[in-house]
Amino acid sequence: MRVIISWIGKRLSHFFAGALRLLAGAIIALNIAHVAIAQPLDVTEAEMSLIPQYCRVAMAEGAQLSPPYVAYVNRYGRGFRSVHHYCWGQIRWMRALRSSTPTVTRDFLLGNVSADYTYVLIHSPDSFILLPEVYTRLGEVELRRSLPDKANAAFAKARALKRDYWPAYSHWAEFLMQSGRHAEATKLVQEGLRYSPNSRVLKSQLQALGAKASATVRRDREEESPRDEAAAGAADEAGSPDKSTAGGPPPASAVK
Repeated sequence: MRVIISWIGKRLSHFFAGALRLLAGAIIALNIAHVAIAQPLDVTEAEMSLIPQYCRVAMAEGAQLSPPYVAYVNRYGRGFRSVHHYCWGQIRWMRALRSSTPTVTRDFLLGNVSADYTYVLIHSPDSFILLPEVYTRLGEVELRRSLPDKANAAFAKARALKRDYWPAYSHWAEFLMQSGRHAEATKLVQEGLRYSPNSRVLKSQLQALGAKASATVRRDREEESPRDEAAAGAADEAGSPDKSTAGGPPPASAVK
């Protein structure tokens, strides 16, 4: 009987543990869904002036029935039907970057921005003209959230969709430079310049990387020169004949 009771207890324990995991997953899913449909509150005219003009149409009440909205859909494709989330994300992004925003609030807003941008990516075809921009913006957000792997994937997707979209190169290259991965950054910037040779940002980054490389070489030389000279002097002393008894020129270490 005791064995049976113990077995039943273990089974119930596993059952309730599994149920709790399912419940937690459902709560997370509901939260994500909530984030994806929540419009930012109290949007100001100043905020609207800093985001694309089409956002005024996309965010308007009953927008999908208006002639301007239909015109944008005809111009950009059906992906425009989800672009209001991109507009919402940009507003939240600006609010997250304010110096007065508390850290906890900033983290929450950045998570919302990521969800908004992801919503656009999920609900748009690969032919949607704004996708490279949205992927690049998502990469910026993930860097701010300290998620470099996700950021790298987003930037790479943006580059794959539009080879000459230079921001997808420059933002990731900047992260590589700040991380001390200068060789990788140089390779990426050079690749970007092959597709977008007139990008002033990429040219500036390549120049900065060249300066860093030159500084590294100079520093290495300065660090190694004293050791090399000391080693050379020791070799001269050990291998050269005595100057008082042998003829010929003095050793190189004695020449001023």
